[in-house]
Amino acid sequence: TFPVAGATVFVADNGDGSALFTTACTYGGPTNTLDDCGNVNAGPSSGGVAAGASYDFSNGFAAAVGYQATNGEEALGLMTEESTDSTAINGSYTGSNYGVSITYATVEDGTEEDTFTAFNGYYSPEGEGLPSISVGYEIGEDGNVTVEDEITSFFVGLQWDEIGPGSAGLALGHSNTAES
Repeated sequence: TFPVAGATVFVADNGDGSALFTTACTYGGPTNTLDDCGNVNAGPSSGGVAAGASYDFSNGFAAAVGYQATNGEEALGLMTEESTDSTAINGSYTGSNYGVSITYATVEDGTEEDTFTAFNGYYSPEGEGLPSISVGYEIGEDGNVTVEDEITSFFVGLQWDEIGPGSAGLALGHSNTAES
């Protein structure tokens, strides 16, 4: 990562296009499935050649863009029909005890284009012993021309940051493909 005109920019090999995104979620757990906080497909995170930039407006608002390309076994190159190319944009607001974010992505895999939109939010109530609450919802369209699929994911998580010497969390999430 490096600074460019007030923004933070990154380029990576075997990186994630969403590396600089701010996803409004305070939950942290042992699995990637729930740590995505319902933002399963909108934040490119499958490793590959990646680049992106973020800008913090210093008033709680931040914006970021990211690109990621992954290649199949025989595919070479970026932005080709053989590679899977993901482009995404993220906007967020974080206050003193709450935050919201929205992420939009297009994923081009050969001749198909999938789109995803994820909404995330968290609230950390003041008071001892109360957990922070994080929620996420993602909806997507499968670009397969022969079958129209709607892809949805949701997430709800509670996080207690001070339980003895550590923390504790409880989460529920689901991601599926449902034919419409």
